[in-house]
Amino acid sequence: MEQLEQANRPKPKLFYGWIIMVCSFLLMAVSIGLINNTMNQFIVPICDQFGVTRAKAALLTSCVGIGHLIAMPFVGDLLKRFNQKRLIRGSILAMLLVWVGYSFASNIYILWALGVAMGIVNSLAGLVMINSVVNNWFHAKKGFVVGFTSTGTGFGGAIFNPIASKLIVAHGYQYSMRMLALISLIMCLPFLITIVYKPEQIGLLPYGDEEGFKGDRAKLMAGSNVGMKRREAVKNKKFWILVVVTMIIAQGVIGIFHHVTAYMTDLGYSVTQTAFCVSVINISLACSKLFFGWLNDKIGTKRNYILMMSIGIFGMISMVMIKQINRPLLTAILFGIAFAITNLFVPLMVVQVTGNKEYPQIYGLMSTFTSLGSLLGSPLSGLVYDKTGSYTPIFAVYTALYVVALILGTVLLNHPYNNEEHLAWCASKGIPRAEGE
Repeated sequence: MEQLEQANRPKPKLFYGWIIMVCSFLLMAVSIGLINNTMNQFIVPICDQFGVTRAKAALLTSCVGIGHLIAMPFVGDLLKRFNQKRLIRGSILAMLLVWVGYSFASNIYILWALGVAMGIVNSLAGLVMINSVVNNWFHAKKGFVVGFTSTGTGFGGAIFNPIASKLIVAHGYQYSMRMLALISLIMCLPFLITIVYKPEQIGLLPYGDEEGFKGDRAKLMAGSNVGMKRREAVKNKKFWILVVVTMIIAQGVIGIFHHVTAYMTDLGYSVTQTAFCVSVINISLACSKLFFGWLNDKIGTKRNYILMMSIGIFGMISMVMIKQINRPLLTAILFGIAFAITNLFVPLMVVQVTGNKEYPQIYGLMSTFTSLGSLLGSPLSGLVYDKTGSYTPIFAVYTALYVVALILGTVLLNHPYNNEEHLAWCASKGIPRAEGE
């Protein structure tokens, strides 16, 4: 009854979810744009400080990845079990403290340990948490909102990289890290102040529910809480097909992007041309998230996925054949679209395939496999290059795998989550479901 009364309250002039969206964009700029996308600025200074090789210094990013793998499966459970506002605020502050801790590390081993800690707290202050909040607040225009918030990663990288570079040259990497932490705290303050995990907590409905259900409140309240439970999802073949799709998408694009500079240089392109193409890839990545996020709300996830994946595959093909077609700018634009697919479609497809009931738990688990795919991509490309002297074979393999992901993803989206079918599947598998679950 209380929920129905909340649903019938007059709507405020400005939907609070839009404030959440803008603040999530700023948090994404810090949690991904700073933590992940600026670490390349610190590799050489860390080598000089501790007298280690670049490979050892770069292991810091691998340690962050290990922390992600440890924590991501449990993010949804923690958000369900504990006070979400306190947990999220504490994780954001802990993330910034660990970043400051990097600057006080006295040896590379302490730095690696802090990297694992960063991966753990970043999991609670980053992609999984933000997309869970977005999923709670938006049932309509979800594609646009996911696309908008995810562009924060590029925005963060764009502003933090040049700042870090100048501060390192002028004052050293320790001072640079501390100043970046202060700037990040200021950027995170809006999210820390405004965070509300679910609209029901302040008497609102998710955006789009009133328009979507036209006053059918019983259906509205039931519809926003239907879906697989995580223990059901891991027994369902649809979940594991989605795991394969997301791992392919993440591994392929990372496996190419991290080697673009070396690849193009080997093919005879100048350092200036290569650097420009990398910048274009990042610009295309940001614009693609916004455009295809908006388009998702217009044509639906399945059609949007087919369109974006098809363009992305052409981008992969053009990367493999860049010397033959000699269109590096076009290649960079198309590959930037392929790069945007992971951040945009993984959260949207999880909802389509498994529903909303335990979205944070299932998306957190899915993100573990996405991170694993990302971790495997770059070293696998390097290994193939070391064995063959060329990136072309592994880039061609990634392109072929993207075709497989297009087919499998389309099959999944042809059969989106259906509550009646899922309950019948649970009964056929002997999976108990209490009434109301």
